[in-house]
Amino acid sequence: MKLEENTKERRVVLFDLDNTLMDSGSARQDAWARALKELSQVIPYEKAMPAYGAIYNCHDEIKGKVGPRGHIFEDMRQEWNTRMSYALLIAWSEDSAIFPTNAADDYIERLKGLLNNDDSRTKIFGRAEEICDRWSLERLPEIDRAMQNFWNGNFHLYPGVTKVLNALREKGIEYYIATEGHVPTQWCKIHAIGLDQENPDDSLKRPWILPGQLLATSQAEAPQRGLHAVTRLAEWYRGRAAATKEAAVAIEDTIADFGDNAVIRRLDLVSQAADLVVLGLTRLTRLFKRLGEKSSKQAGRVEPEFYARVLYAINQAPEKPRDKLMDVGFKWYDNNKIRLAMVGDRFSADIYPIIKLSKHLNSKIMSIWVRGQGAHGQKDPELDGPEDKSRFTTLESIEQAGIFLLDDENWQDMTECISKPSRIFISAIEPNRELSGDVQESLDMNLLELLAAVGCVRVANSDEHLGTSPSPDVIKKAKVPIDELLRIIVPDMGKLPRLV
Repeated sequence: MKLEENTKERRVVLFDLDNTLMDSGSARQDAWARALKELSQVIPYEKAMPAYGAIYNCHDEIKGKVGPRGHIFEDMRQEWNTRMSYALLIAWSEDSAIFPTNAADDYIERLKGLLNNDDSRTKIFGRAEEICDRWSLERLPEIDRAMQNFWNGNFHLYPGVTKVLNALREKGIEYYIATEGHVPTQWCKIHAIGLDQENPDDSLKRPWILPGQLLATSQAEAPQRGLHAVTRLAEWYRGRAAATKEAAVAIEDTIADFGDNAVIRRLDLVSQAADLVVLGLTRLTRLFKRLGEKSSKQAGRVEPEFYARVLYAINQAPEKPRDKLMDVGFKWYDNNKIRLAMVGDRFSADIYPIIKLSKHLNSKIMSIWVRGQGAHGQKDPELDGPEDKSRFTTLESIEQAGIFLLDDENWQDMTECISKPSRIFISAIEPNRELSGDVQESLDMNLLELLAAVGCVRVANSDEHLGTSPSPDVIKKAKVPIDELLRIIVPDMGKLPRLV
């Protein structure tokens, strides 16, 4: 049956993975212990543990930084067991002959100091790149053993997880894992806790979780090759802006002697137009980045774009939403009706974005905060107002959440069929009043940036005067994500008060 013809209401549950289905905090500590014992000849175990914990906790100073050889360092919160993480530990141990006391906070403060210093950071990152070089045999056996032993232990599901998943499947309630981060790491966790194994209680002998049910933020952040093409296009226009600015400066004195500034004015206009295109393309790529975040702390706000992107994927392809999550398409099938529930332990990343999404959609979504598992439940939730208290339910365990999800009355009272997720995508052009520094955004300027970005891929890609243009192949590929974003952004513009 074609998707357009399917009018059945679907009940869909999104589960967080870490500290919701599995005890990730204990699992990570135990796995570190196994792995770091394999490095004991390189760095004493009693020093390796707090040092590795410091690397984990200093993710803000490490994630996205580029080493002198060009390696982009990963987020240790998401990529638990990588060759570079151990190489970074070894490089730090070589640079610091004497570590501080075994107190974890001492290691964190020391590492932050080193990473915030350009010279010491370059030295440590460069040495880690040398150790991790694919042609290098240095420390290779130790690191290989550490990576292997990391997963060779006991990883624990919380009590009742398989029972809950079985009951949901028997009742015809779909479920997916909506998780933050690195797909291989998250799948290794699912394998370690056995949820990818054949379920003996299932009549079709299906695993509890199939690869297609794993929906991760890193998939939503980088769809296909289109986004890469947008980035390349922005780089081309950035180069054009810089070149025309330099050209204007270079000929300014000569032109001034003849009293004719027309060429300079022409170059200035070309440079300003190119800058506008860069800003617009960057604005759209930032939106894709937000689609790949469960909790975005830009200007202190938490955004629900990732969950909206997940809804699009589930709506388009019930059997294989993971494939659609990595695609660019934003088509919505109105006849494919979805009632949604979210279950997670971390209020800021699992529950609060869903509350915001339900407000944007003006639709009820069942949100269950499993507060009694992991460390995140110890902190009181930050709400926008007292009315938000009615938008989520607090339970102590995944077992209690399962009982709650199996009650038909809860679905009837706490959910509504969701319409096409919209409005949140207008954040691509909405002014951010809370930006720090001298940046002052306005809706008019943001719209100009968006139009410039669109124009650079939709108008003739040649310049009769300068004889230069971006690669037609790049423009063709960049056109796909830009057209798809326009499909959802433009209709939303009518909902902005100044544009009605």
